[in-house]
Amino acid sequence: MVCRQGSGMSDVSLRLLTALTEAVPGSRHLVGDRDVRGRPGRDLPVPLVARAEPLGNLEHVLLGTIQTPDGTRWIYDALHDRDVTGVFIDRVRKDAAPGPVHFQRYVDPSDLPVDLPSLVLTGEQSNTSLVYGDQAILKVFRRLEPGINPDIEIHQALSELGAKHIARLLGSMTADMPNNGIGTTTPASLGMLQEFMSTATNGWDPAETSVRDLMAEADLHADEAGGDFAAEAERLGAATALVHADLAVAFGTDVMPGYQLRERAVAMHAHLEAALAEVPLLAPVEPGLRAAFDAVDTLAGTAEPGADPTHPRRPAPRPGPANCPPVDLA
Repeated sequence: MVCRQGSGMSDVSLRLLTALTEAVPGSRHLVGDRDVRGRPGRDLPVPLVARAEPLGNLEHVLLGTIQTPDGTRWIYDALHDRDVTGVFIDRVRKDAAPGPVHFQRYVDPSDLPVDLPSLVLTGEQSNTSLVYGDQAILKVFRRLEPGINPDIEIHQALSELGAKHIARLLGSMTADMPNNGIGTTTPASLGMLQEFMSTATNGWDPAETSVRDLMAEADLHADEAGGDFAAEAERLGAATALVHADLAVAFGTDVMPGYQLRERAVAMHAHLEAALAEVPLLAPVEPGLRAAFDAVDTLAGTAEPGADPTHPRRPAPRPGPANCPPVDLA
């Protein structure tokens, strides 16, 4: 199946990965292979459900309608259809392998929620997360990359280690993706299921509240303002330190040789070049960033082992626009 798009997109070819659930016959997990302006695109997972009647509660995720021999079908994003999303938990529990998709469970089946409705979280862009009651959260990756997603690898290692300050990994789902028609496949991660920490909060929110309270009471010190974040910041720092210590145990540590430090510095300068080309208003912060990247480059000359003084250094600094207005980063 090939879908024709507008000027920004060329062809999008869809292929069937697997049926989602026989309980909803029109539910399918598809993969879209997108080409953008003639350049090879990426595989995009597309969970869809076709309904014989329009559903008011899914109107916000209606993708369109198609005509079939059996009549009109309304096509929705299946991740919002609660009649469909329970299949992900069920297949993780069973370590199921429908077609090229493999579900893996990392905990006892009794640790997985049963018959709980799902709710899609809002505000995400690159992934879609579904919360099942207050017990589990399923992160569905919206782009397929070769290999196991590092998010899964890291959480699996930390969960096996018994790390206290992470959401335990409950399960994952991967798909065997073809390697450009050469007859082999490579696993690609479709999603991961974790414990849902219902009492957790985003550390940025209390920090923002603290600053707001302090700014509202200009004559007070931070510890006198109602939203003082000092104690929470200390606990957050201690938890972060413990997670990094657990990461060192789970994955070990190494010393980056000089030539790799230099490669990293060159790459950071290249990223900055690209960012400046897209957003010239970044020019006021360019000198500070250049200095930080150059500090990494300087370390490359003293790092041991493996320093490589012949490695190419960063390109010459890009001059910023002469009339670039200042940027307030406060």
